[in-house]
Amino acid sequence: MVNPQVKAGTAGELAALSKSVPDGLSYGTVGAGGLMQFAAEIFRVKTGSKFTSVPYRGGALATAAVVTGEVQLAFSNMSDAMGQLAAGTVRPLAITTAKRSPHMPDIPTLIELGLVDYPVESWNALFAPAGTPQPIIARLAEVMAQMAKDPEIQKRMSDFGSIAVANTPAEFTQMLREETDQWAKALSAIGLKR
Repeated sequence: MVNPQVKAGTAGELAALSKSVPDGLSYGTVGAGGLMQFAAEIFRVKTGSKFTSVPYRGGALATAAVVTGEVQLAFSNMSDAMGQLAAGTVRPLAITTAKRSPHMPDIPTLIELGLVDYPVESWNALFAPAGTPQPIIARLAEVMAQMAKDPEIQKRMSDFGSIAVANTPAEFTQMLREETDQWAKALSAIGLKR
């Protein structure tokens, strides 16, 4: 998302603008090693953008910096951006997830725009200690699947820009393997080794 004064209507235009400004553009982040900084750095490397990271002590402060124009843009978690997006004090250009957000279905993903190769999405999961008996794992997975279907849980998650989903332990194991490979490639692309 960008400050409304930024003269870019698309993520591609933002990348081009950053290269045309002598010192590039600055983006608000919650600090080194955060998911949204990785999103920004992947975008920067893949598009050749000129960005400078400006760390803040939280997503709300980084978002506020975009609103005030202290920085031109931020790659933010939806929960940090929802209020400002609704108020129109920032302008969304693209989504970093693999699929469009149901909260903003008209905003394209960076992947569909062809600007990055990897989605950047945050998720939460329930883990159990190694050796936990299979019946307990199955029951926990069942409870989580029921919870993801609960209308009240879905509403609460939606209120801060998230989507309640669940998968099976086997699907989650596969997802972790795929994300491990994806992040090894992404971090190597931005100059960080595993």
